[in-house]
Amino acid sequence: MTDTIDRFKTSLADRYTIKWELGVGGVARLDVADDLKYRRRGPSSPIDKRRKER
Repeated sequence: MTDTIDRFKTSLADRYTIKWELGVGGVARLDVADDLKYRRRGPSSPIDKRRKER
């Protein structure tokens, strides 16, 4: 899952800054991120294709 998180952060680095992990469940992870374009904070959730296929 760490690889997915790193790819998520890298791919969205020009638009979002991941601040902290809000929670992790059975098939999901939720982070708090700053939206750099609209200058607001909100939730973000990467999708791990390996978990989705299960």
